[in-house]
Order: sequence, then structure tokens, then C-alpha cells
Amino acid sequence: MIMNLPQRKSFEKRSNHQLAVLSEMLSPFLRFGAWLMSPKKATSPVCWRRVLIAGEMHIGDLLYRTCSLTQLKQGLPQCEFYYLTTDYEADILYGNTAIREVLPRLKSDRRYDFKNGALKHLRDLEFDALLCTCARRAWPELALAMKLRIPNRVAYAHRGLSGLITHPVYPHHPAPFPAYFRDMVSILTGQSPEWPLRPAVYPDLEDCEAAEKLWHEFGYKSSEK
Repeated sequence: MIMNLPQRKSFEKRSNHQLAVLSEMLSPFLRFGAWLMSPKKATSPVCWRRVLIAGEMHIGDLLYRTCSLTQLKQGLPQCEFYYLTTDYEADILYGNTAIREVLPRLKSDRRYDFKNGALKHLRDLEFDALLCTCARRAWPELALAMKLRIPNRVAYAHRGLSGLITHPVYPHHPAPFPAYFRDMVSILTGQSPEWPLRPAVYPDLEDCEAAEKLWHEFGYKSSEK
């Protein structure tokens, strides 16, 4: 148990580290509270059918997670993946075949500023698991999982709150943020974390035409791309 306590190097502030250690000391109580909120038994990823992906909503955060979405789908082909976003960031994910449906149910990128009726819609989907993809703080996603009564909660546990996490991920730390999500996908799917960390986007013809127009408005020539 001591070896799994949060390490000081994972935190900028000493107070945050102390809170994380406290959360580990209270993990039995947190685990019991999570069971009260979501009494269904946690299961193996091979049993999952519908999975919600959530995390910070800034464009950069979504882009770096696209590096590993294809591998996530390849490793868990029986799963349908849903991605929670705002209207603005949702465009980044449209066309990505790894995602069953993009869910722009948030009014802003403040976690979690939901549109009217969004929580009920998410609850009605009856997700088997939620992937908490933020490596800095997982409690907003874990709280969301409690509200939605999701039994399987995947999150990084090196910063505490392991009592609320059913499938803990201990990433290689420190590392670039895209590598953290790659570690999560690797652990869930059993694939070696060696694929590139280049964002993957899938523009349609309209997107390409708009980009071409803007490129010329900036005064560039096609040969300069």
C-alpha cells in the first residue's frame, strides 16, 4: 500500500500532494461511497459494450487524445465509444471512425457545464465504463461517473483517489500528456505503447476547401504547403 501512495514529484503544490495522500488513507470509505452510488460490480474491459470518454475540453486536449483513439478501438472492437465535448470542440472528432458518437452536451469547456437535459440523456445511454482522461485531476470525471451510475471507472491513480477508481492507471511519469493517454489505452487493450503521438483529424471536402481559401487569403501559394 505504501508503494502506491502518491509521490511528491507528481505535484506542483505540497498541499495538493498532502490531499492526495489523505485520499489514499480514506480509500476504504471512498470505495464504499462509490459502491453506494453505483452498486453494479466492476467488470473486465472485454465485457464492456458502451464507453464514455471524458476529460478536459480544450482543443489541444482533444487533439492529443486523437493519437490513440484508433488503437483504443482496435484493442476493444466490441466497444462503442462516445466522446463528451462542447459544440466548438466536437468538430475535431467528426469523421473519426473510432468514435461511435460525439456528444456535444456541454455549454462550455468548464468541467462540467451541462446543457439542459444532458445528464438524463447520458444516464439513459447506460454506459459500462467511463475513461477519465485528464492526468492532472480526475475528480470531476469520477464525480460524473457517480452521477451517471457507471460501474467501471478508468483513471490515473498516481495522484490519489484510487478508492473511486475501479481500473487504475499508473502512467510513466513525467511524460508528455499524449503519452499518458497512450499508457491508458495500452493498459486497457494490452497493446505495446509504441504508436506515434501525432494527432489524427479527418477533414471532409468542405473543410479542405475552407482551408484552401484561407491559405490563399493569407497570401500563400499552393506549392508552399
